[in-house]
Amino acid sequence: GGVIEQNTDNAAWSYFSGSVNNPIYVAKEYNHIGVHKEDNSACLTGGDTHAAADIICYMNGYEDPRREKYFVKSEWKGHEYVGLRRGIIIPVLETTGHKYSGINMKPNDPLYWMNAAEVAFLRAEAAAIYNFNMGGEAGEFYNTGIRLSFEQWGADGAEEYLNNETLRPETYVDPDGKNSYDRDLSRITVKWDNAASPEEKQERIIIQKWIANWQLGNEAWADYRRTGYPHLIPATAAGNKSGGIVDSERGARRIPYPASEYGDNPVNINYAVATYLGGRDDMGRDLWWAKKTK
Repeated sequence: GGVIEQNTDNAAWSYFSGSVNNPIYVAKEYNHIGVHKEDNSACLTGGDTHAAADIICYMNGYEDPRREKYFVKSEWKGHEYVGLRRGIIIPVLETTGHKYSGINMKPNDPLYWMNAAEVAFLRAEAAAIYNFNMGGEAGEFYNTGIRLSFEQWGADGAEEYLNNETLRPETYVDPDGKNSYDRDLSRITVKWDNAASPEEKQERIIIQKWIANWQLGNEAWADYRRTGYPHLIPATAAGNKSGGIVDSERGARRIPYPASEYGDNPVNINYAVATYLGGRDDMGRDLWWAKKTK
C-alpha cells in the first residue's frame, strides 16, 4: 500500500463531539484560570499546561508562521510567544504561570497519530544518514516534509521558510526573570545543505520533524533519545526532583515499570530489569535503541 504521502491520509481520530473532547484539550484546560484578578478580563492561555520554552525558542528564531496555529499568544507585555521552561519550580498559576503562551486547540480538533510530514522526514533521514534508497534525494524529502506540515496546519510562507539560511533559534529569556537560559540551543538554519556533514544533516532533519510533529509527544521524545536532537533546555537544579537519578541535561530516558507488574509478573519483570536494564528500573536508564549517550 505504500506510505502516507498526503495530508488527506494522515492517521488521526476526528470524531470528538458533545461530552467527548480531544484528551490533549482536556489536559491543557485543567485548572484553567477564567479571568484575571486585576481587571476581570478573560484569560485565554489555558490551565496549568503551557507551551514549552524549547519549541517556542526554535520557532521564534526561525520566525515560523506556524506559531499562531500552535500557540496562544502570551500575556507578558512585549512578548507575543513565550514558553514556560520545563524542569523548573513552576510559578504560581494564578499570578504568573498563566502568562506564558497556551496551546491553540479546540475540544473537537483531531487527535493525530502520524502525519505525512513525519513520513517525509523519516525518508529524508533514511536517505541522508543511512544511505537507504527512498526513491528520491534527502533534500527533496526534507523540503516536502516542511511543505506538508505548513499545509497540514494551514500556514502560509513555506517556500520562504525552507529557503532561509540565516535565522537560528533564539536563546530563552524568561519574562519573569527567574529561569532564563543564555546558551544557544542550536546554530542550525532551516535551508537544506547537501554539503553538510551527516551529523548536521540529522540535526536539521530532526529539528524540523520535531516541529512538524506538534502534539505527537511520543515520537518527539523517541527521536530526542535516539538522536540527541533537538538540543533542549536542561532542568534547573531545583526543578530536578529525581534525587540524582535523571541527568538534568539529558532528561528522563524511560518510564519505569508499574508496581503491578512486579506483583503480577515477577519472574519476567525481574529478568527484564536484570538483563536489559542493568538491574535498574528507573527513569535514568537508556533503552537499547537510545544511541546517543550525551
